[in-house]
Amino acid sequence: MAYPCVPVRSGNREALVPSAGRYDVHVRPHELLERARQFVARTGESFDRFCRVSLREYIEDITVPEYALDERRERLRSKFVEALSLARPLASVNQQALEALHPGQQIEYRYKFTSIPFLNLPVADSLSQVLQKNTMIDHETRAEFARLLTEEDKLTRIDIFGSYPNYSPLAYDSVLTPAAKQWADSTPAQQEAFWQWRRSRPLAASLPMHESERRAMAAGWFLGLVVGRLRLPPEPYDEPVRVWDSGTSTWVDFPNPLLTPPARFLANNDWLPAVLESVLLAMARSHESPVMSSMLPYRALRAIYDAPRRNRRAASSRCRRSRCSPTGCAPETPRRAGSRRSPRPVRGFRSTCERRTRSPGCPVSAI
Repeated sequence: MAYPCVPVRSGNREALVPSAGRYDVHVRPHELLERARQFVARTGESFDRFCRVSLREYIEDITVPEYALDERRERLRSKFVEALSLARPLASVNQQALEALHPGQQIEYRYKFTSIPFLNLPVADSLSQVLQKNTMIDHETRAEFARLLTEEDKLTRIDIFGSYPNYSPLAYDSVLTPAAKQWADSTPAQQEAFWQWRRSRPLAASLPMHESERRAMAAGWFLGLVVGRLRLPPEPYDEPVRVWDSGTSTWVDFPNPLLTPPARFLANNDWLPAVLESVLLAMARSHESPVMSSMLPYRALRAIYDAPRRNRRAASSRCRRSRCSPTGCAPETPRRAGSRRSPRPVRGFRSTCERRTRSPGCPVSAI
């Protein structure tokens, strides 16, 4: 005779309600990681002893043979080189733009370190040679490395921070190139939406230039309109604003379209702030070949303002070489023998520059 098997609670012999078994295997990633960390963190075990070894103890360990210490020094040197490579800044620099902005300079990296516990150890010279042999590391890094050497024997890590020297922002192509590409690939409607609400400051505070530079360009704008070295496009304003470049003897174009299109102008004199505002587009396109050619119209606009000043300085220099005073030119009168005083202008006698019909040596003609 068969009897059903019913589970009962031990002790009082009461029957239990049968239910399906449930199982959980603890192999989730965070669970495995937690158990691994607990295993490594066991006090007094091999991992714990290894992690508590300082860098200086690792290099000077007297319990290992000399060949093992040599292997450790070489491993430290190779890891130092790898760490320098990984610590380089993520932003990239355009070499051609760097040469145009900083003539004679090559791309260099500048590193900063925390304390380096290898003072008076041969490994310190080995790491210093790594910095000296790498021509892309500036000299300030080598001096900083020597200054931070210490005999501290409790340090277990060295932090390395990489950066560039003080380069112009126009040298970084990883910042400018994506912005220029997005603007070039956008439709007119997308370009208008791109710039909407982007400028939250007045124009004077948002332009990437000094106040004196902005004032010089504004003066060059009005001088260019007066002397005919600036051309505004006719309606429907689909052509760019052009400025005459005396260096190349050609008309060069400002960015077109502008960040603020002519359709949004409130007055005719809005051309000037719109052109100055669009210097941001010229900067974004400064890495296009030829490098820095997009900045040429703004240099030409500034040159219109600088040209009279350069002419006055050149004329004044010529006058000094030809014995002319800044306020006029002395007449050519013979000096008496033994006389030490300069000759006085004779009334009714025209000066040298006037007899030459105001030659370029006279500052009056330069003005």
